[in-house]
Amino acid sequence: MPSVDPLALPESVRTLRQALPIEALELLDYPRELSDAAHEYADGHEETIYTYRAHKLLIDGCTSSELAQAEEEAEDCGSLVGKGYHEIASVLVYFVHRARFEESVREALADYREAIDDCEANTDAEQDALDAERDALATILD
Repeated sequence: MPSVDPLALPESVRTLRQALPIEALELLDYPRELSDAAHEYADGHEETIYTYRAHKLLIDGCTSSELAQAEEEAEDCGSLVGKGYHEIASVLVYFVHRARFEESVREALADYREAIDDCEANTDAEQDALDAERDALATILD
């Protein structure tokens, strides 16, 4: 069961919540650490699974800074040791997708948190819903 009933939120916050990316909404409904959700997302992404797509992303779809960050993270955790050409591509793409997921969700939820903090509840039910959203955001972002 989701952590909060979105219908109990003040209308202005409910509207902002509905505009969040689906990944951010899922995290709000079932709070867990952002790094865990990013791992699940990146690990199951088709560009991580299919090596021809991994190579395509590395050639055409990521910036040099994204690639450098992915290489650094992969080397730091030993993910490249003993890997072949195609496996290295998949590992690097995993780190690219994980970083992209974390960045986009963190940004969207940080903006949402700011809106919640600026919102005043009109009823006890709205206040309870806002408090539950704050708790979920703390679990995800802190």
